[in-house]
Amino acid sequence: KLALDRLLTERLATLRPVIAAGNPEAINIAVRMTGGIGDFVIDANYLKELYKYMEKPCVFHLFAGAGYKVMQSVFYGYPFIGSVIRFYQCYDIAEASNALQIDAFFDLRRVPRVRYWNRAKISECSPNLKKLIDRLEAFPYKQWIVDDRPDYDELGGIMYSLANGRNRRTQCDITGLLKMSGAGKALMILNYNHFGILRLNGLSDKPYITLQRGVNKGLSQKDMRLWPLPYYNGLVELIKIKFPRLKLVLLGEGLTGESEIKGVDLDLRGRTNFEELKILLKFSALHIDGEAGMVHMKQALNGKSAVFFGPTSPDFFGYPNNINLSARACPIWCEWVVDDWRTKCLRGSEAPPPCLSALSPEMVMGGLSGELEAIVDSWSHKWTWSACEAWEPANPEKIVFIGRYDHDECLEYVKNGHKTQIYALALSPMEISAAGEAGYGAEFADPGNIPEADGACGLVVWDCADGAYANPEFALREMRRILSSRGVLHIRHMERQPELKAFLPRAHNDRHAFFRKEIQ
Repeated sequence: KLALDRLLTERLATLRPVIAAGNPEAINIAVRMTGGIGDFVIDANYLKELYKYMEKPCVFHLFAGAGYKVMQSVFYGYPFIGSVIRFYQCYDIAEASNALQIDAFFDLRRVPRVRYWNRAKISECSPNLKKLIDRLEAFPYKQWIVDDRPDYDELGGIMYSLANGRNRRTQCDITGLLKMSGAGKALMILNYNHFGILRLNGLSDKPYITLQRGVNKGLSQKDMRLWPLPYYNGLVELIKIKFPRLKLVLLGEGLTGESEIKGVDLDLRGRTNFEELKILLKFSALHIDGEAGMVHMKQALNGKSAVFFGPTSPDFFGYPNNINLSARACPIWCEWVVDDWRTKCLRGSEAPPPCLSALSPEMVMGGLSGELEAIVDSWSHKWTWSACEAWEPANPEKIVFIGRYDHDECLEYVKNGHKTQIYALALSPMEISAAGEAGYGAEFADPGNIPEADGACGLVVWDCADGAYANPEFALREMRRILSSRGVLHIRHMERQPELKAFLPRAHNDRHAFFRKEIQ
């Protein structure tokens, strides 16, 4: 492996500095990624923040090995991703990099490692990127927690991050230059061609919860992070007794006996592709799982998970809005204290380890009951739309623009005390920076997956002038989710998306249509 790494470094160092065709200031960055679903989702958020950090637009070209198909789906629709390339050896990467006229090459394994960079071009075109690379190359502890070497220390990387107030989501920002916060989320775009999975399984108009028992495909059921199968069965029984209206949907890759949970309403293990999995997770009311990749996906899809923590740290891997379940049966978490921590308990116990065997179904049910009651209560109300004349704010409320926006209009709302946010896919680093300086936010998002909490907004402005959204029904569902009770949706240029009329009452004016969210 080290010999192949040296070969890659040597070949990348000889790459000819070539100005990207058609744009002399364009910067092409190659990124090689390894890991599983959760790693890719976290890396996606890092690349989004890196793009925003640049002074000018750049294009990322991603290299993946075994996770190629997963990476394609995680980065589906990203406006700043130029290509996703499968590689089998270092030679492939170097050849592809030469063809793509790469200006910088990073390995991204928890934290970025600089393999190659065109010093002259990057110094001229992006002082910010040069500063980041200089900091990474001068990082004092990189031989232990940055470089992929025999003395690489995964535990050291975790401890360094925790000591500096970081977690798994912000670990990539090891220099602190990107100012990443734990609240940031990866951009996740849904593929409208796969929305039929909900109707096919009778889930489009019913509350359902997803479950999985699996944390690592390679280690399968030997992994010490797995909550015991009898406990899963017991929890399902408790949920069905107290909340019979909730459908339980089992997800996962393989139809193995170790992952088969009794009592679920629908078993979809091995029966979905990755795009369908994203949609199932997006619309589930709650996801129940171990500390695994689907938990990170659910977070990027603006949802909540209940997560079983054993050998890994809830402080490092947990999300604040999730239900992080830990029995605290051991004095401290033990990930990477020994190399075989995934398959052997540090205290000599057989699987399941004490940290998870002490977390009983009854304890978990106690932690979930409040959330499940809220889900059932929410679905007991049927929300609808009513046409109205215009939006009249009584108090300063949050305003969200989807797609096209007007800078002066945003400034006016900010002056009147409204917290204002833009969500679009066509954003440049300069626009994002200008928005921040003006007092409102600008972030990447798709109309079908908006990173706002339920009921957080008083007004949502959706401009359809740039063309029709592929699945208006689910875009409206997402906008209804983020609107407060009696919040208003303002659709501009509704005539450009005539399909919307099938899901909304007749508007007073198609060019400026207003609809209020109400309980039927």
